Amino acid sequence: MKKGVPYAIFVALLLTMAGCSKYKVASFVMPTWNMQLSAPIFNRTYTLLQMISKDTLQVSNGDTTFLLPNSQTQVFTLLRSQNLNGVSVGSNLKIGAVPQTNVAQSPKDFTITNPPSIHYALVNPGIVTGTVPFVPAIPKQSETITPADAFTNFKTATLKSGDLTVTIHNGYPSPIDFVNGLNLIDANGQPINIPVPNNSIGANQTVTLPIVSLANRTLSDQPSVTFTDSSKGSSSAATIQSDTTISFSATMTNVHVSSANAIVPAQPDIVIDSSIVIQDGNKVQTASIDTGSVSLTVRNNYNISIPVSLTIPGLTRNGVSLTRSFTLSPKGTSGSIYSAPISLNGYTLSMANPTTGAPSDSLSYSVTAQIPGSNGSYVNIATTDSINASFQLTGLQLSSFTGEVHLANPINISPDTQKVDLGSFTSKFNGAILFGPGTTLQLRINSIGFPCEAHISLIPTSSEYLSLPAVDSAVVDTTIYPNQTNVITLGQNFVNALNHFSEVHKTIPDRFIISGYVIVNPGGTAIGSVKSTDMVSGNGTITMPLDLGIINAQYSDTTKSAVITDSSTSAKLDNVDSGSVVIEVWNGLPLQVTMSGQLIDTTTHAVVMNFPSDSIYIPAAQINPDGSVKDSVFSKNIVSLTAAQARDLGKSYMRFFFRVETPPGATTVPFKKDNDISVRVYGNFALKVDKNLTGK
Repeated sequence: MKKGVPYAIFVALLLTMAGCSKYKVASFVMPTWNMQLSAPIFNRTYTLLQMISKDTLQVSNGDTTFLLPNSQTQVFTLLRSQNLNGVSVGSNLKIGAVPQTNVAQSPKDFTITNPPSIHYALVNPGIVTGTVPFVPAIPKQSETITPADAFTNFKTATLKSGDLTVTIHNGYPSPIDFVNGLNLIDANGQPINIPVPNNSIGANQTVTLPIVSLANRTLSDQPSVTFTDSSKGSSSAATIQSDTTISFSATMTNVHVSSANAIVPAQPDIVIDSSIVIQDGNKVQTASIDTGSVSLTVRNNYNISIPVSLTIPGLTRNGVSLTRSFTLSPKGTSGSIYSAPISLNGYTLSMANPTTGAPSDSLSYSVTAQIPGSNGSYVNIATTDSINASFQLTGLQLSSFTGEVHLANPINISPDTQKVDLGSFTSKFNGAILFGPGTTLQLRINSIGFPCEAHISLIPTSSEYLSLPAVDSAVVDTTIYPNQTNVITLGQNFVNALNHFSEVHKTIPDRFIISGYVIVNPGGTAIGSVKSTDMVSGNGTITMPLDLGIINAQYSDTTKSAVITDSSTSAKLDNVDSGSVVIEVWNGLPLQVTMSGQLIDTTTHAVVMNFPSDSIYIPAAQINPDGSVKDSVFSKNIVSLTAAQARDLGKSYMRFFFRVETPPGATTVPFKKDNDISVRVYGNFALKVDKNLTGK
């Protein structure tokens, strides 16, 4: 109780003083003071996986880009596979036009029917028939006699061969002498000598003279005969039987003419067996023809109508060889020429050697012309007469081919822009990149049934620079083997092209322009099969280990909500008197980092504040020989805030900019799974506490 007395007295005293005061206190003012408040603002660790590729990248054709650590080295590797546009054999599978092939066939000779014999007689009307006391002498005299009839199956004939047999009869009862035999006069006035044995024929004798060749002689149908004759007569009686002193007959046998105006009997067929030779290098076993034609022209150079048939055994449709039959009228008439294109659509071309089966460049054909004869009429005919045929293959477009293919031109790979979707990589790292030696482009090419030589050019570019000239290209010349997947790897030349582009344009290429050409069956010696629908196709995979040299690349990140999310803390910031922001960075990247930040209004998105005034520089983490980071590099920076800036924190986003670069002296550094950078930001604030109470 004693302790309570002074306290009661003190209270009573206060009340008394209040009651006795002449002033009334309206309110009581509490004291003001500052208190300290710490608030977390930002705390985040960025791994390379987050910085480079937050998302799984999908593109329209269904291919996927994966970014994953290599199982051995743990270096992040970008894998990007994409189908390449196929190059179709298409219209390149064809046989070039074969120039017109002309052939002619003439007979070696013609046979005509052996004509009936013709007869000659030398008549002396002055001779009295009957018995005479003696036979008078015949003085030596030259005679020319013509036949009483004619060779009935020709008017004139130049003989390739033929035999002349003359039978002579002496009707005079005394031997007659013939000086140098007989001379048959040909159509050119030249004599054909017919020897008379001993130059004499006895009285009333008949003698068949030696056979004489008529080769290369031209005869009329009534050749004259000249000779010189004489007789000594006799001193004894004899009987003169007629006034015909001399008579003989001429018979032709084995007649073959080179030319004639004659009645021509049926002759052996004229057969042209020849071939059309393909001249573009293709050698065919079999081929299926989509379109094309053979132009055929056959001309009759005979003066008689001739039936003609054409057969090309190597061109078949539904198993039936191509044939044509027609009749040509005599030369010089409107129907003496047959000319027509023959469509080969749907035909099969078979040109394999019948013995070995080897492909060939020769297409055989046969033209047969019948020579039926002149049907009893006289016609001019000669061994120079002929059947002329001409062929031309044009527009042979093939759907399939087996043999030694030789395409006239390379198959062009039209320039094709392939997009390599790197997702947000280029937007996050928008500076130049130096690619390491592990970067490769692997092409997997599915070939056709022949070896091919491929010349492929890959030009790196990007959507921003498509219209500009190419900076550099990676070129590959390689053999593509048939009926398999060929793997082609572009290494350093690909890296060089990427680096050159990145150096010039300060960005990463996200497109490649692929062009070139393919030569099918270079050398033309391989035997195989190909269809027009066959394609040289495949896909390409970029393997890009992130063993990179980064040159002034930038990555940015913005918080998804206001930096102060606690409502009570945000309210307290309205009473901030002063403050600062502490930025702590642990750099575990093998890159040197320059960092800056901004406060951005949550409503207008306007920049409220840039901080710090100078960018924060953090050196690159040191790496071990195996590429792993030894230890993170720590950096701490304090940025002073005004009361207004501190109050803005409660209604702002925060954005950080990271500018990264490969440290000097290093060309490329590996990015590994455990590489990261951590940023922690917190604020220290002085709050002004002001309690005002109103007295009554």
